[in-house]
Amino acid sequence: MGWERSFEKRALQIRDHELRLQKRNYLLEVRSLSPYLDSILLNATLKTIFSAIWGGAPVFVSLVAFWHYAVVRQIDLTPSVAFTSLLGMLTVYSMFLFSNHLSSVYRNEIRSQRVTGNLYQHAPG
Repeated sequence: MGWERSFEKRALQIRDHELRLQKRNYLLEVRSLSPYLDSILLNATLKTIFSAIWGGAPVFVSLVAFWHYAVVRQIDLTPSVAFTSLLGMLTVYSMFLFSNHLSSVYRNEIRSQRVTGNLYQHAPG
């Protein structure tokens, strides 16, 4: 029973440290926008607008690219050209998602090592 309490104490200390770091990061994010924000509602509204812009940017870029190709350059936009272009854009987006998931896996591995205490042990040299 005694070892469980010491393990629990160590895990809680590591978790408290991690929560302090997360709180600091959150406050830095909020403070970077705080001169421009009047209220929490405005903050939520801006986050929604930024999310919509970030999510809608690929669609907007696609529409502008197709418009430029068909109207400005006056080239026929055939289905084969359009679908090939969209496939290329989807490939780029999927690579972005893959890198995002890979970084999440890495962060979770670091968190798991912090909890088990393996992070603070020196690697054999």
